[in-house]
Amino acid sequence: MVRLATAADCLALAPDPDALRTLADAVGALGVAAYAPHPAGGPADFEVRCLITAEASGIVEDPVTGSANAAIAGLLAHQGLHSGPTYTARQGTGLGRDGRVSVEYDATGKIWIGGDAITVIDGSFLLP
Repeated sequence: MVRLATAADCLALAPDPDALRTLADAVGALGVAAYAPHPAGGPADFEVRCLITAEASGIVEDPVTGSANAAIAGLLAHQGLHSGPTYTARQGTGLGRDGRVSVEYDATGKIWIGGDAITVIDGSFLLP
């Protein structure tokens, strides 16, 4: 996870696929989740980008990633950097998507991740 100074910095990221792969391999990761705060009154509290290394295509960006947002929420809680019991993250902006992730910290310290989804494909697997 990489925290940037501003949401504009997060949106301006243009990572080098080889450098990202080298970094990800060095730490045993598949990519990086970058995030940054929006200014007060902005479209969300945080901007998030999840950049995943992919052999064939270089870098793939996930339009919305619940697990990355959960990890960021945990880090913010650990560092005392969330300003209240809830916040909204925006993700997918660089892909022309308007993904929103709701994050809530409950009284017991649990983190709840929510949002809406659109079914793109539906089916079943038949295991042997």
